[in-house]
Amino acid sequence: MEFREEFLDSLLSNEILTPSISLTTYIPESIPVSEKSSKALFYLQGYGDLNVNAPYYYEIENLNSYLILYTLEGKGIISYRGRTYLLTAGSLIFIDCHLKYSIKIHDCNSWHFHHVFFNGGASKYYYNLYIHDNSIMISLNDYSPIPNIFDNLKHNHFANTIFDELRNSRTLTDLLSEILFEKNHKRKEKENIPSYILDIKRQFENNYNEFYSLDALALKYNKSKYRISREFISYLELSPINYLINCRMNAAKNLLWTTDYTINEISSLIGIDNTSHFIRLFKKTMGVTPLNYRRQRP
Repeated sequence: MEFREEFLDSLLSNEILTPSISLTTYIPESIPVSEKSSKALFYLQGYGDLNVNAPYYYEIENLNSYLILYTLEGKGIISYRGRTYLLTAGSLIFIDCHLKYSIKIHDCNSWHFHHVFFNGGASKYYYNLYIHDNSIMISLNDYSPIPNIFDNLKHNHFANTIFDELRNSRTLTDLLSEILFEKNHKRKEKENIPSYILDIKRQFENNYNEFYSLDALALKYNKSKYRISREFISYLELSPINYLINCRMNAAKNLLWTTDYTINEISSLIGIDNTSHFIRLFKKTMGVTPLNYRRQRP
């Protein structure tokens, strides 16, 4: 049975679907998976990058799937396990769709979100780790790598071959791992992060176009470069270089959509002198080249 059919069969009532809204607005695009991969790998069941308008509402239960929903703009509401959550821009939820839940748009004109339905692999294990504190929602920080993973999925979620299925499984592993890292980071933010780590973080975020090296940072803060790297990873879940790369890629995305600078100019503006290296980094992060990303701007 295709995932779309499973989704429809799990709806508590067809009457809750607003007649004026196409079913494709509710039902995610189904992603086929081979029997062998479904038994061994994480696999995508459905994906959607949706812009919805009021009214928008559905209620569902006993769907054999897990859902990650990330809000880009607007507001939505989810009711799940006896609690109601307001989903705002930058928020992410992770739920088990076997349990009853309902989703609707908030009192606003529109709601833009990604939703990813998946299963297989260690899905249940990741879910149980995620809800150990009984909360299904996190708010992503400005330089989280998670939005880039969603962008990657948007451009590369088809599954026509075993290698496509392997790629999707790897992407889901990255997504789930980063979500757990992000949640753990939120917990650690409540602890006392060393001031020099916060200072390096701010430098990367505000001056990502400058040149940095661990040796220079070690000299500046009178710490060994190994300690800086170790503590940066411990508190921020990413190495210094990967955090800096995320800052640069986010800046590049903004420049690609809001300016007419050439790819060479953007590479230089974000602090990468080698344009070919920039293109490789961008494609690795986003799943598409900078030029193709620019072509998709609104």
